[in-house]
Amino acid sequence: MDFSLSSYVYIDDKSCVRHTFSKSHCRICEDICPTKAIVFSPAPKIDSNVCIKCGLCYSACNFSAIRMDNHDGELLKETNSLKVVNVGCIKANSDIKITCISRLTETVLTSWILDKKEIVINKGVCEKCKLKDGLMFFKRNLRNSLIIAKAFSLKPMIKIRKNPSEKIYIPKEVISRRDVLSGFIRKLKKDDYETKREILIELLVGREIKNDLLFPYIGEVEISNKCNLCGVCEFVCPMNALLIKKGADSGEILFKPSLCVNCEECSKACIKGAITVKSAKVSFFNKGVVKLFKAKKNVCVECNKEFYSFEDENICPICKNKEESKKKFVEFLKNI
Repeated sequence: MDFSLSSYVYIDDKSCVRHTFSKSHCRICEDICPTKAIVFSPAPKIDSNVCIKCGLCYSACNFSAIRMDNHDGELLKETNSLKVVNVGCIKANSDIKITCISRLTETVLTSWILDKKEIVINKGVCEKCKLKDGLMFFKRNLRNSLIIAKAFSLKPMIKIRKNPSEKIYIPKEVISRRDVLSGFIRKLKKDDYETKREILIELLVGREIKNDLLFPYIGEVEISNKCNLCGVCEFVCPMNALLIKKGADSGEILFKPSLCVNCEECSKACIKGAITVKSAKVSFFNKGVVKLFKAKKNVCVECNKEFYSFEDENICPICKNKEESKKKFVEFLKNI
């Protein structure tokens, strides 16, 4: 079974935090790319002439911004009927071939664990491999899946062994470049594309949690009364976990915990410093939409523009700043 290469890989701008928030320092995709096919200018782009379509960037990206046809859903579909999953890199002996074991996400590993499959992960001589930098992400993904397994009191049957092959496995090209650039692009850009996080949520929702453990890649967000509903947090969130709703008399911020990956980009972007984010527990995957903040709608007596605040006010923050600046200027003139 060949899962080593994808036919097409691209970056979904709406899900990439570097596209939505220029001050973000996220460079995971660039760090893991073995051929340096991902360049920042300033947002990341994939050079199709250099990309080898290994899928490691897909596995490493926390935001599901990397899209490809050979995604987690396809791998899980093909392994659904197996009781023993014998998987390995192209330099190892195995039944299922992937480019590198770093291609195994926490979504894939968690699914196999929940299905009580016996998992055998075969690797080659990693320290001599050009893809060895990706191993840190495999360890991260494995650690995350083990946290989830412990939360549900499951005992994973995972064996990781060095099992190098004498020959490197060469994947077959099953689709032409022309087909890739036409059919697959249309397929990948459909709204029904399931991301890694969406698949993971489907796996966990409704399951009884035995030990509610902290999970590093899910967040708990709190918003203080400093918030003025400017909308920056909603704009920069790459997971669409935050939503601002403005009504006739008030506005509110809604939060979907299961989508949050604890990246803290909303907190970094908040002009007012009103947002704090901390690691949440596995039970947050089961939480529905939460109302984080509600503010009153007011109309400024100076500029006649609408603004939102926690209390009844008649002057908007912009006009307040203007008044304060004017007072400071007057005081300065008095002291000359």
